[in-house]
Amino acid sequence: MRTALLISALAALSVAGMVAPGATRPKSPEPALTESGTVMATFHVVPGKEADFEHLLVREWDVYTKGKLVLDQPDIIVRGKEADGKTYFVHIFTWVDHATPGHPPASVRAVWQSMVPLVEARNGHPNMEVTEVQLVATKS
Repeated sequence: MRTALLISALAALSVAGMVAPGATRPKSPEPALTESGTVMATFHVVPGKEADFEHLLVREWDVYTKGKLVLDQPDIIVRGKEADGKTYFVHIFTWVDHATPGHPPASVRAVWQSMVPLVEARNGHPNMEVTEVQLVATKS
């Protein structure tokens, strides 16, 4: 997996859309954003599919950057374990245009569809979740 900036204080993000806990996942993931454009996506990866999912995250970012859909700044990817030992990934980045998630190009829709078989609903959460966030600088 390519080098990614890791921030331990962050948890939970996704491309499936803003979904309340316990909601069913949409058949075609299409995130919705309001003002910030910065999102934190959480993916609950099917056990045994972690390497495939990491590869897909690299492909996803490549599609976003080549299409100039995200800000020219590092994205953040973290990997963690839930209480039951199952893996989740969190991806944090900022869209250039707030409308992109609701009207993604075909290349983005294809990547999002490729993610669906690699993730699962878990512990009352859908397979993929997206939350708008604001990046906060720490004082040193």
